[in-house]
Amino acid sequence: MKINKIIRFFLLAAVLSVFSLFAQPAVWGAETALDDSELVILRPHKTGPSDTLVYMKDSADQGINKILRENPEFVKQIRIYQNMQKEKFIGGLKSGFKLSDSQLNKIMANYKPDPVYIVLNEGMVDSVSFATNKPFGVLEVSSGGKTSLSVKAAPIVTLSADTINELKTGDRWGYETVCHEIGHVMMYPTHGLVRYPHDFSENIIEKIKKEGHWKNKVTTPVFAMLEGWAEFNGAFFTGRPIGDYTKIDGRAKTEDELSRTEGLVAKIMLDISMDPTINPDKDKGFAKITDTMRNHKCRTLNSFLVDYIKDYPQDKAAVEKIVSANTGGVLKIDYNYGFKDWWADKKQDLKKTFGVVKEWFGGLFKKKEPAESASSSAAAMSSPAKGRPLLRDSQAAEDSAVRAGALKATEKRRLLYEEYKNALAADDAVKAANVLEEIKNLDAGAHGD
Repeated sequence: MKINKIIRFFLLAAVLSVFSLFAQPAVWGAETALDDSELVILRPHKTGPSDTLVYMKDSADQGINKILRENPEFVKQIRIYQNMQKEKFIGGLKSGFKLSDSQLNKIMANYKPDPVYIVLNEGMVDSVSFATNKPFGVLEVSSGGKTSLSVKAAPIVTLSADTINELKTGDRWGYETVCHEIGHVMMYPTHGLVRYPHDFSENIIEKIKKEGHWKNKVTTPVFAMLEGWAEFNGAFFTGRPIGDYTKIDGRAKTEDELSRTEGLVAKIMLDISMDPTINPDKDKGFAKITDTMRNHKCRTLNSFLVDYIKDYPQDKAAVEKIVSANTGGVLKIDYNYGFKDWWADKKQDLKKTFGVVKEWFGGLFKKKEPAESASSSAAAMSSPAKGRPLLRDSQAAEDSAVRAGALKATEKRRLLYEEYKNALAADDAVKAANVLEEIKNLDAGAHGD
């Protein structure tokens, strides 16, 4: 009897040890560094006097590369991003096809979500950190010295020299910047957008004034929502607090101005995700917010709040309290927001845009005709001259044409990339080479503009 107990003890120990062999990697997997299927690190590649959308893959495992791959904040955010892609892909399959569980599992066994692509711009090109979404090329050199070029159609983040230096020195601002930009990357599958959609009027203003944006700046409801979402990501994943952005020039902002402030959008979203009464698990709170954005394509703070409460009516009282607490009771959720309200906002945005365009033209005129500048500027501010609206409308029409052309080019790139992938899958090297050449020519033409 005693022998049987001893035998059972050793059998149990053996089973536990075998189980631990399988269970342990899963635990390690949650803590392991990001590999090339999750994060691809690139560096700018110069070909001649101009910059191109072709980058060299960097496989180094030290310095900034190590920081990006091993930082737990980036690891968590990027893996959530990949899971979002997977969920969206499964949702598309289920809505578009009648598949059995076995068929779905077979398809998903070969599915690979896009990694996050990060370009390390260490001073080669003068720029700030930003995210974009357009096809680009990746050059790789094998151990045998063979060079290959692949074309990618995925969001991509470019880190500036300043951000890279902040990461190297441990400055938390650098980490927040990376999480902010990855937030824009996540927005594509989460928000369901084809491209980063600057609001029309704010886009013109940024092109003219080139002053950028910041947390307390009053822009437009759409622009504030897009940047607020990214700021929310930066704060959520790094644990950095978001300040008070309810005042401007020493005075309290109006309800309209509050709805157009990205810092406030981020603060409200962060407080909702972290509120212990409705989201005791902050990660589940984050998931609820992203699900609302993905399901409703929210374009403003108000539309997000209304749709979030539709999705989670039990959270209504808490959300209203958060909005009131963050704005001193000034901002209230408009549950009856409709087309008339949207058109009123749009007219206000256009009026602001035309004012900036008018001032810009006045500045150009001042440089050419100093003597006439004062009288012309005064006339423009009080009662615009007869020819001024024509100039203003011409600028708006030109920007609209450029924007439409960019959308058309983006769609063409997407279709060409699909052709390229199909040609590769069919081992049609000739067609693949021809399509790749079309993509390169299209990108060269866009870059030349």
